[in-house]
Amino acid sequence: AFDESNSFYQGRWMEPISTHGRVNLVKAAAIGIVGWKMACKIQSVRRLSIALSVARFRSCSRPACGFFALLLHYLMVLVIMFSSLSLVSGPQTGMTCLMKTFSVYVVIDLDAQTARFIEVLFALDFSVELAEDSKNPDLASRASERKDRLGGSRVAWVFFVLLPSALFVLELCASLWFNTLPLTFLRYGPVSNRDAPRVLSDLPGGCCPPAVRR
Repeated sequence: AFDESNSFYQGRWMEPISTHGRVNLVKAAAIGIVGWKMACKIQSVRRLSIALSVARFRSCSRPACGFFALLLHYLMVLVIMFSSLSLVSGPQTGMTCLMKTFSVYVVIDLDAQTARFIEVLFALDFSVELAEDSKNPDLASRASERKDRLGGSRVAWVFFVLLPSALFVLELCASLWFNTLPLTFLRYGPVSNRDAPRVLSDLPGGCCPPAVRR
């Protein structure tokens, strides 16, 4: 993500706002795709948090491992969201933007595809054993109510809806305001192509223009 090719293009800084309207339309569609995929990933993290909250663990180490995996997954989604927005808004041509969007789309689903591949090789059981006795109808209904309450609680709404959405909108607005890619801003600060330095070979007369002798 921090490769120089993701920050520079033909001696100029890559900017999220292109001078070509069609490229900006492609970028807008790419940003929408990234936002939709990030929402899907956040929902999978939310389902994992609900499963950990109502599950019954047979050892003391499993809850710690489960919540560590939840935290790692949550942070990974936020990091991918930050870098993906920079990657899809940087290209200066429509075709390059589409290729970047496709690569980001594949990388976002890489963990899910790997899990499906492991599922083919091994017989995995994804059932969650509830903390209450599932054979008791009253306790089972209470567990189901607890699951629904956790899924619609204010804390879950803040962490899985409000916070990711606010970070995504804030990053997008800051990128458009400074006309600088998020990764470029993180590494170099605000940059601009205005009054960019020029090499001697780009001058109208070349490096050594002819001089008139008097």
